[in-house]
Amino acid sequence: MRLSLIPIAAAALALVSCQAYEADPVKPAAAKVQTKTTVTATAKSPNVVFVVDKSGSMSDTANAGQSQSKWQDLVDIMTRDDLSGSGQGFVADLAARGSASDPVRVGLVTFPADGSDSCGAGVLQVSPSGSGASQVASVLNAVGPNGGTPTAASLLIAGQSFSGVTEDNRSNFVVLMTDGAPNCNTQWSQIAQNTPDKCQDDNSGYCVSLGCCYSGSAPENGCAPQGCLDAINTAGAAQTLSDNKIGTFVIGFGRDVSDPNSLAYQTMDQLAAAGGHPQTGEPKFYSALSSQDLGNALNAILNVIAATCQYQLDSTPPSPSAVEVVITPSGGDATTLSSSQYSVSGNTVAITDSAVCQEITNATSDNPVSVTFNFIGQ
Repeated sequence: MRLSLIPIAAAALALVSCQAYEADPVKPAAAKVQTKTTVTATAKSPNVVFVVDKSGSMSDTANAGQSQSKWQDLVDIMTRDDLSGSGQGFVADLAARGSASDPVRVGLVTFPADGSDSCGAGVLQVSPSGSGASQVASVLNAVGPNGGTPTAASLLIAGQSFSGVTEDNRSNFVVLMTDGAPNCNTQWSQIAQNTPDKCQDDNSGYCVSLGCCYSGSAPENGCAPQGCLDAINTAGAAQTLSDNKIGTFVIGFGRDVSDPNSLAYQTMDQLAAAGGHPQTGEPKFYSALSSQDLGNALNAILNVIAATCQYQLDSTPPSPSAVEVVITPSGGDATTLSSSQYSVSGNTVAITDSAVCQEITNATSDNPVSVTFNFIGQ
C-alpha cells in the first residue's frame, strides 16, 4: 500500500482522498495501492505523561552483579544524566525540545499509591504542563519503592490527565516504565479468560506465603490479586488510551521481564502492541537490563515523541521497515530519505532529521514541499 501526502504549506495541509492501482511489471501478482489519505501533521510539541512503577521490586537490581537498585538507576537517568551526552536527565532533555511559546508538557503518575494500600491505584503527581519537567524530577527524587503493581488502573489515571490539555496538532503520549507483570486487580476472578495458572504458586512461594493461591477459579483469603497476572485488564487499559489517541510506549526494566518464555515478558509485549508503539521484532517493548539500556530506550523514544515533523497515518504499515519517505520541494527533484532520517512507530512516522524537518516547516503555498509515504501491501 502507498500512502501519499500532497504538498504541505506552513499554514495548512491540503488533503484529497482517492485510490488508484498500478500494476507491477516485475511481480504481476502484486499491486501497488496509491492512496492520498488524511494524515495529521503535528505542528506543536507533545504532551507526555510518565507512568512509573515504584513497586517493592524496584528496590532490587536490574540484573545480577549490579550494585545499584532499579529505582536509583531510573531516578539517575530521568533526573541527572540520561547518557545522551547532554549531561542532564531525560526529563530535562525532553523539555528542551520545546520552546517558551510551545513547551513540551510533561506529567507524572507513580504507582502504587503511597501508604498502607499496597495495591492502591497510581497517583497523578504532576499534571502535564510546560513546567512539568522540573516537578517530575523533584517528585522522583522524593519517593521510593513500595507495594504491588496496579498498572491497569494507573494507565487509566494517566489517560484522564490529558483531558485539560488536548488540542489540535498536539500529540499525547504515555511512557510506561515498569519492572514486572501487573497484578492488583480485585476483580481478577470475574474475567473469564483468567485461570489459576496465571497466578504465582509453589514455584515462587510468593503466593503461598500470603495465603493467596487460587483453588479452581476463586481467590482464597481475599488477597489473591497480589499474586495474579492482570494481563488482560492491563492490555485493555492500554487499548483504551490508544482508542483515545494517546499512544503508549512500554519499557520493561530488569531481569524479571527479560525471559521471552515468561508470562511477564509476554505481557509487556501485549501492552506494547495495544499501546500502538511496539518495536519491530522482539521484544515489542523496550527491554532494559541496565541503566545504559534504560537511557538508550528513553532516547530512542524521545526521537519519536519530540519530533515536530510527525504524521499519523490512517492505517498501520505492515512493518516499519516497509515504509519509504520521499521529500519533493517545489520545482526540485524527489529525495528518498534514509532510514536514519525518520522513525516509524505503529502508525506514526516522525522525520527526525532536523534539516529536512526545517525544510518542511518553512514551506509556503508558493513554495510547497511534498512529503510522500510509501509502503507495499499484500
